[in-house]
Amino acid sequence: MRYRTMRSVCFSLLSGGLLAAALGCGGSEGPERADIYGTMTYEGKPVAYAQLQYTPDADQGHSGPQTLLYVRDGHFDSKGKGPTIGPHVLKVYAYDGVSTELEPEGKMLMPEYVETVDIEEGRYEIDYTFPRESNG
Repeated sequence: MRYRTMRSVCFSLLSGGLLAAALGCGGSEGPERADIYGTMTYEGKPVAYAQLQYTPDADQGHSGPQTLLYVRDGHFDSKGKGPTIGPHVLKVYAYDGVSTELEPEGKMLMPEYVETVDIEEGRYEIDYTFPRESNG
């Protein structure tokens, strides 16, 4: 009986240790990220729904995970899980938010917008205003 109890305790400890390791107990969870928040407007009005896609710019020697942030009612907040620090290619997809069966996000307000941006460390605000004079 004592052998089975000891085996159960060892199994429980081993399982708990593996679970803690799998969940990332303590330590860093990858590269340093910015904590960005802000607003997005189109023709002076808050954008109902948009996606901000930040991809590390490999042409400038930057690598890391891609980050996707969502704009709702003109506001977004990365809540500490923003893009990594360094140069990125930003792609913006903005929608009117009027959902249909074929377009759950609504109709696109503008063509895909692409620009190169430099992400700095810390928490700071970015305000995106569209349309812009140049797309590039």
